[in-house]
Amino acid sequence: MEKDDFSIFKYLADQNDHIVFAYRIDKQHICYLNDAFRQITHLDIGQVLNNTRLLFDIIHSEDFEYVKKSFQEALKKTPTTPVKFRIICPDKKEKWISLTFYPLLRADQSYLCGTARDDTTRQISLQHLQQINAWKDTMLEIVSHDLRGPIGTTKLLASIIANKVPDNKEVIKLTGMIQDIAKRNLDLIRLLLNRESLGTVYESLRRGHVEIVQCIRKIIDTYRESHIGRKFIQTSAETEIYTEIDGSKFLRIIDSLLYNAIQFTSEGDQIHIHTQQLEDSFLMTVTDDGIGIPKNLQPFLFTKYTRNQAEELGLEKWGELGLWVTKSLVDLHGGSIWFESETGNGSIFYVKIPF
Repeated sequence: MEKDDFSIFKYLADQNDHIVFAYRIDKQHICYLNDAFRQITHLDIGQVLNNTRLLFDIIHSEDFEYVKKSFQEALKKTPTTPVKFRIICPDKKEKWISLTFYPLLRADQSYLCGTARDDTTRQISLQHLQQINAWKDTMLEIVSHDLRGPIGTTKLLASIIANKVPDNKEVIKLTGMIQDIAKRNLDLIRLLLNRESLGTVYESLRRGHVEIVQCIRKIIDTYRESHIGRKFIQTSAETEIYTEIDGSKFLRIIDSLLYNAIQFTSEGDQIHIHTQQLEDSFLMTVTDDGIGIPKNLQPFLFTKYTRNQAEELGLEKWGELGLWVTKSLVDLHGGSIWFESETGNGSIFYVKIPF
């Protein structure tokens, strides 16, 4: 029987404007690069085939460890999600590359094959969109931090003043009005954030390289200012945990779980966020020592409901959308969320998101 001639596939690869490559794992060298590699990187293919190090030298210094880790993971796994990173060409021009690995593991010889494309134009467009979203997030930051903090402090101070003079009816009346106004404004801010979060549920993920320990610390600092009476504690099994997530949506997840914990705790109670890195994911827990969630409400916690339904079910503490938005954002990341709660013994919420 005549042997198949696979040179046709090499011919097709050479006509492609995407880079096609093959890396011999046991020999630790690149054995094939198509002509698109030269067009995109401006490197000489022959020199790179003789010295693989030249390829690593053009990777942006800030992205090198990320690419190295992705490469090592690709040696052990089935096809991975695209790895997006920057390179610096010989002419000092920066380009974005989207790289996908396809491991070919066999007993006699193993290859790490793949494709890569110039993703610069798309990344620049995304950066423009991110600038617009950053402006929106800045406005939300002003609402959630610069307004929520002072309003929360005003409400707390009014409560302290009322407790200092319990027999002065005029002071009690006026401080009560201050607390009511502050509460209505805090509820309005919460509604605004919930509505914005609802919109993000129907948006596609804009994944980025995010360090989650710092991300959590940032939002906890905001809550410390606006809820002085609560004790917020943050711990992590690792100093830093990097992953590919949508940073904006992850902030919404944290904010929602902290808000939920506040609804079931009182002044002096503790709210503890802990993170740890697992083999192929990270786990975040939010623990409080509050009153716990009544068992009759637990089945509805992640359900979408209207304001009227919330009042009928006794779910007003969670606002109009409850934790449905939170679960939806976790689901978008391919993650899972669950909780444990017992009346009188507080609650623990678990969020697990894959890398």
